[in-house]
Amino acid sequence: MSLTGSVNPPQTTILELLRAVWIGPVLYAMADLGIADRLAISPQTSEEVAVATGCDAHAMSRLIRTLAAIGFCERDEQGRVHLTPTGHLMRSDVPGTFAPYVLAIHAPHVERAWAALPAAIRSGEPAFDAVHGSGFWDFLSAHPEDQALFDAAMAGGADRKVKLIQQ
Repeated sequence: MSLTGSVNPPQTTILELLRAVWIGPVLYAMADLGIADRLAISPQTSEEVAVATGCDAHAMSRLIRTLAAIGFCERDEQGRVHLTPTGHLMRSDVPGTFAPYVLAIHAPHVERAWAALPAAIRSGEPAFDAVHGSGFWDFLSAHPEDQALFDAAMAGGADRKVKLIQQ
């Protein structure tokens, strides 16, 4: 998404950016629920994915439609859902997977800090510190699961950079 040189009127650009706010949580749900891993086993209906992940079938169908709309999966004529090449990058078993990165940048503790951005701008103090009572690194030290997720996210980023260099 580019904001400079856009052929859209400024109002359209603003609306597109505001509407894009839902993409991160949709990808978070995909990663958190392991949807890419399920679909890597075999194409499945959204109902089968719902059962396998312990989710509501109607809600899963809406999530799958949204994932298809943004290019992470697609349905065939039988209603089975397949991963697209982009969707495959959300599998946990793919080198350089984006799943840990998505989970880390949209983790609840990170989202809460972003929600405090206006207060941080007013005060000049870091939002994360104000929300959590400690700095980011101290928070991770006190929360080993979040630390492991952050480490996996950073390792995946390093894998992706190495692949780009090798190309």
